[in-house]
Amino acid sequence: MNMKADNKKTEFLLRAVENSYKQIVADITDRTELLFQAVENGDKNAIADITDKGVSVNSQDSLRHTPLFEAVTLGNHDVVRFLIDRWADVNIPEVNGITPLMEAASCGDIGMVELLLASGADTDAADDFGDTAYDYAVNQDFQEVGEMLFLEMNIREKIAV
Repeated sequence: MNMKADNKKTEFLLRAVENSYKQIVADITDRTELLFQAVENGDKNAIADITDKGVSVNSQDSLRHTPLFEAVTLGNHDVVRFLIDRWADVNIPEVNGITPLMEAASCGDIGMVELLLASGADTDAADDFGDTAYDYAVNQDFQEVGEMLFLEMNIREKIAV
C-alpha cells in the first residue's frame, strides 16, 4: 500500500512539474513575442523592460530572426543601436543564413551598414547560397554600400595577416 501511495505522489509531482514547464515555455514565448512587438513599435522602454525581465536580446522567432534583424529590416537605427548596447549579437543569421549586415546591404542602408560594421559585423559571413553582404549590395545595385563593404573586407584581411 505504501508503494502505491508513493507512486501516486510521484505521478502527481511529475504532472505538476510538466504543467509548470509548459507554463514557463508559454510565458517565455509570450514575452519573446512582446519583445518583437516592442522592436516593431520602436519602443525602447518596452525593450528594456522585457529584456530586464529575462528575455534574451538574442531571442529568435520561427524564422530565426532576432530582434536586431527585425530592427535592421525596419531601418530603425535607434533601436538597432539600443539593442547593440544591450549586447545583441550582430552576426546571428536567420534560417537562410542571412545576417543583419546582409539585410542592411540589400536595402542600401549605408548608415545601418556603418553601424553594424562598427559593432563587429562579419563581412565574410555567407548565406546558404554563398552570398556575402557585398554580394547583396552589388546585386541590388547599391554601389556605394558595395564599395564600403569591399574596402572593409580588404582592411580586415590585411589586419588578419
